[in-house]
Amino acid sequence: MDTEVNEPLDSAEKPDQKNASLIRFNKTTAVIVVIAIYVALSLGYILFTEWRDYQANSLQQSFLEGRAFTIQQIIQQAENENCQPFFIFSDEKRVNLVNLDCLQLEEDSPSSN
Repeated sequence: MDTEVNEPLDSAEKPDQKNASLIRFNKTTAVIVVIAIYVALSLGYILFTEWRDYQANSLQQSFLEGRAFTIQQIIQQAENENCQPFFIFSDEKRVNLVNLDCLQLEEDSPSSN
């Protein structure tokens, strides 16, 4: 009888050991999955914010380059040799400009005659 009693205990212990290892495996797997999801979400957030900053910096840089180009164009038009006025406009507003050096030349011309 002693052997019969021991056999069911041995067979009962084996499934418990398997269940214990499955529970440990499931906990380990769950921890790994949670960490992987956290890392993926963190990387996604970091990449998203970096992309948004890159776009904002690109827009700012383009704006600054456009402004510098516009100022250079105005200076080139003001330095024309004909001393002709030129106009600039924004929406419905229009302004005529002329180089101040051209006005001084015109003032000097009549006095020399």
